[in-house]
Amino acid sequence: GLTEVSDSKDADGTTRYTLCVDPTSHEFTDLEGVLVFQPDGELAPAAKKKADLAHKLLARSALTKAMIKGIEDAGLLVPRSIKLNLGLETRQIQGFRVVDEKKLNTMSDEEFVSLRNKGLLPLVYAQLMSMSNFRQGILAGQVKAPSTTNAPKQKKSDIDLDTYWIDDGDLDLPYDA
Repeated sequence: GLTEVSDSKDADGTTRYTLCVDPTSHEFTDLEGVLVFQPDGELAPAAKKKADLAHKLLARSALTKAMIKGIEDAGLLVPRSIKLNLGLETRQIQGFRVVDEKKLNTMSDEEFVSLRNKGLLPLVYAQLMSMSNFRQGILAGQVKAPSTTNAPKQKKSDIDLDTYWIDDGDLDLPYDA
């Protein structure tokens, strides 16, 4: 599948976009389906829509990076890792940062208003909500992964998620697929 999208500038200032793909991916084994290129070499309409979306995402990434820098400069980002216990196997996801909710809650009014005035609070709260959903979602075992049947989703009520948070803020989750 798709492995990377990047942009660069030519010497004349023209922006070039590079889309890297893995040709060994299962997505390339089926030669039937939607065309990527038209016979004249131009992108097919469906591929053009996807290219336009990638272009918009890249254009907006500068804004996202600036917002993250503002949150980082406020001292709100802390490193975290997640350990998933997958039965006989344990996997660890690391190298990401999250908003330190304790730090956010102890900010002075002046610091908090500064975040608001810079338009950073929506991203801060979106990340906090995302982590809350993550803790209570499929990876936390609270909701079973969707099945192929039309059976109603089951919710476990016997898990205390607070027992999985390690003192340094990292998360250690048992996972029953």
